[in-house]
Amino acid sequence: MHRPKNWSFVIAEEVVVREVVLKEPLTQEMIDAGANVLQHLDEVNLDVQAALWVYLWESNRWWLVFALPGVQEKGRRKSYQKIHAVHSQIPADQPNVHWSDISVVEADDRFIFMLRQRTPAVSLMSRIYISQGKIHHRDITEAYIYRLRK
Repeated sequence: MHRPKNWSFVIAEEVVVREVVLKEPLTQEMIDAGANVLQHLDEVNLDVQAALWVYLWESNRWWLVFALPGVQEKGRRKSYQKIHAVHSQIPADQPNVHWSDISVVEADDRFIFMLRQRTPAVSLMSRIYISQGKIHHRDITEAYIYRLRK
């Protein structure tokens, strides 16, 4: 296979452009807001097996993902309704995320399963940040994990 002399430079330039131009940063406000939403979900005993911010290249945005048991069985809509009922009651003076930034998946979702294989168990007391990787055919540039139960 023949590559141009400056092939590695072109690839490096593409990575830099992606990082600088396209990627939105995960802010401390987002981290605090995600933790607050999770705390409110815990207060109503919603069984959140995993909670994390994930940046996906294909959507060029951060998603606050909650993995719950029974999403497939009861339907995604019911799970969103449970979370929305709690989310809408968070006082305005507390950190919160925009509703459209929340995603719900099954507790044994393939992506969550693969993430569990690559990272240790995480609770609110020990958050973890990962950078650069590919999990279940998705480019994960960054993830900030609040909880990841094994």
